Amino acid sequence: MNDVDPPSPPSPRPGNRLPLGIAAALVILQSRTHRRNLIFGLTLLTLVLVFGGFFILGDRLAMKPVAFLVYWALVFGAVMLVLLLAVYDLIAIRREHREDLRDLKSRLNREIALQEKERDKQSS
Repeated sequence: MNDVDPPSPPSPRPGNRLPLGIAAALVILQSRTHRRNLIFGLTLLTLVLVFGGFFILGDRLAMKPVAFLVYWALVFGAVMLVLLLAVYDLIAIRREHREDLRDLKSRLNREIALQEKERDKQSS
């Protein structure tokens, strides 16, 4: 018997992680459930950051202007990310609704055409 261990998969290099990250982001953005869960989680994180920055870290941040600016810039970035995701969600939902309406109209038109054909056959 051969006691050689099977080769292990190659470890991901930093260059290989970018396409994986982009693919994961696309999956999250295309799935309504994942997208809404992300928005919910980021909203909670933003609320915790605002609460923590105001009540818990407020005095310490006030003493260090650079830390104050960096912290609140991160909070602002998180808020902007939540807003961008919400706008994207709104656009995606409108697009899905428009496609659903188009499908419904085509199904109704086919059904009406079938009923008219049946009515013509019965009347002749």
